[in-house]
Amino acid sequence: MSNLKNNNIINIKSNIGFSLIEVLIAISLVSTGLLAVANMQITSLKVSSNSSNITKSTTILQDTVEHLMSLPYTDDLLVDNSEPGIFETYFHPSPPFGYIIKWEIDASEELDTAGVLPVKKYLNVTTQWSSGQEMHSISFPLVLTKKVLR
Repeated sequence: MSNLKNNNIINIKSNIGFSLIEVLIAISLVSTGLLAVANMQITSLKVSSNSSNITKSTTILQDTVEHLMSLPYTDDLLVDNSEPGIFETYFHPSPPFGYIIKWEIDASEELDTAGVLPVKKYLNVTTQWSSGQEMHSISFPLVLTKKVLR
C-alpha cells in the first residue's frame, strides 16, 4: 500500500506545470500574434497619413479652382499665349509647404463675336505632393466660358 501511495505522489508531481517545449510554443504563438498586430498598426498609420495628404491636397485644389474661377476672364493668370491645342502652364507662386500647384490653360480656336477673345478656356488644375520617394497628384479639369452680355 505504501508503494501505491508513492506512485500516486510521483504521478501527481510529474503532471504539475508546463514542459519547456510547451512554454516555447506558447511564446512563439504570442510573439507571432504581437508582430501581426504591430504590422497592422504600422499599415494603419501609413494609410491614415496618405488619407490626410489626399484630403489636404483636395482642399488646396478646390481653393485654387475657386480662385481661378473668380478671376476676370482676361486676367493674366488665365492668358494662353500658346498655339491652340498646346497648354500653357502656370505655377502657384507660394503654395503650402510640400505641395506644388499648377494649372494649364488652352484657349479654344473659336473666338467671340468681336473676334478678339476665345469663347472657351480649358483648364487643368493639379496639386502634387511627395510621400517618401513617391510623387502623388490630383487633377481637376474645368472649362471657363466667356460671359456674353446681350
